[in-house]
Amino acid sequence: MALALAQMDFRRRLRAVVLGLGAVLLVPATIVALGEASVERAAGLIGAAVGVWLLLASPIYLWMIGSLRARHARAFEEEDAPAMRGVLRDYESLGGGRPEFHEQLRAAKAEVLLLEERWVEARDALATVDRSRLDRRLHAGVLNNLAWSTALAGDPARAIKLAELALAAARGSEARQRTTIRGTLGVAYALDARPEAAAAALEEVLQAGGSPRMQAIRAFYLGEARRALGQPEAAAAAYQRAIAAQRAGKWSVRAKRALERLPKGA
Repeated sequence: MALALAQMDFRRRLRAVVLGLGAVLLVPATIVALGEASVERAAGLIGAAVGVWLLLASPIYLWMIGSLRARHARAFEEEDAPAMRGVLRDYESLGGGRPEFHEQLRAAKAEVLLLEERWVEARDALATVDRSRLDRRLHAGVLNNLAWSTALAGDPARAIKLAELALAAARGSEARQRTTIRGTLGVAYALDARPEAAAAALEEVLQAGGSPRMQAIRAFYLGEARRALGQPEAAAAAYQRAIAAQRAGKWSVRAKRALERLPKGA
């Protein structure tokens, strides 16, 4: 049964769970009701079962949506593009034809391109997302991803402007999102040959904390900025910080290679 559920899309899986719960509650209640002499008592039993079913269906839906979000976050952190695609297929099965959902899904699919480091494709996909159809709370995240992909695609000056727009859109949002955008800004500074601004921004966001993957990226580019400033010892410390943060992963590998290229004794 578990394997059969796993092979269904998310909409069918949700429906199977909710209908299965209904059968567990309603079938026994109906059997008991059939043995009751009083119609009122039988109706009360079935009504109670329906009420419990409706009461439990909503939490089940929220729990399954929460599990999707957790899978999405885990796949992104682990740089697992196939797992991300699987999560997005489940999301897509829920969406129907709503234009806002279509745009949100397009933005989410671009995140897979980011994981695969297909920077130009990600930039072009995110640039065509119609943000006017999205909840305003999503605008800063889309702009941040656009800034990130633009910077890595070779246009850090443009990325700086986009990151500044993302920061403006994030006013009033939670501190973690603003920290993420400032990290993107710091990386764009580093790629735009502005190492002093990059070092200042990246030191700040590293102090604020974040996921291992984000901290590894920030520390790697801090190392790049320190190296550009002629500070090999500080660069080595930053690269080592990136390696310690992620242990395994693309940015840890990059930091190890960068560390090996530093002058001996740094």
